[in-house]
Amino acid sequence: MVMRKLLNLKVKFIFSQTGEEIILNYLLREVPSNHIFYLDVGCNDPIRDSNTFLFYLHGGSGICIDGNGKLIEQFKKVRPNDISLSELVSDVVEEVTFYLSNESRVSTISEETMISGSDRWSYNENEKRKTKTLNEILQKHLPSNQEIHLLSIDVEGFDFKVLKSINLKKYQPRVIVIEIHEFELDYRFLQKNEIVTYLADYGYKLKYFAAMNAYFVSTK
Repeated sequence: MVMRKLLNLKVKFIFSQTGEEIILNYLLREVPSNHIFYLDVGCNDPIRDSNTFLFYLHGGSGICIDGNGKLIEQFKKVRPNDISLSELVSDVVEEVTFYLSNESRVSTISEETMISGSDRWSYNENEKRKTKTLNEILQKHLPSNQEIHLLSIDVEGFDFKVLKSINLKKYQPRVIVIEIHEFELDYRFLQKNEIVTYLADYGYKLKYFAAMNAYFVSTK
């Protein structure tokens, strides 16, 4: 801190994996930073690779959800102003297997994702859990009359199912950031991609794509 003052440097801190908060800050520039409310699904670590920690530091808050209970305990200690929940989210309520990895950010309930990633990551634990929808979670935990400014989804292979679990006509987040793998900047891809076409039906426009993440903005 002393050296920074001496050199009079203007430093911007980045906590997300690939600089997501730079784009998110721009897309939410009209919202006072201390008013931003986020819904972070697959939140993982409270600081490292977090899309929402910078907003938290500036006075924002939200609901942070991850299947890994140990990470949620860290959230409760590091980010006490957030509502932190250990839940698995899907568009249907059902029993699933949660595959936990030593590299927590790749833990998943997608067997396909677990199998394809097992050559890089060790999935040394698994547990049977019951999923919940975002609608169910928001009905219980979203503060009354609270607008959701940002919905961030990163759940390793289950992203679209999580997206379908929220009533976008009712909640209508201003900005949605979600992983889309094998993205192509081609109109034929955009016309067929399930996430792009699904969100278009709810009035969302694809604004940017960077490093596996697609950024959608509500046009309503």
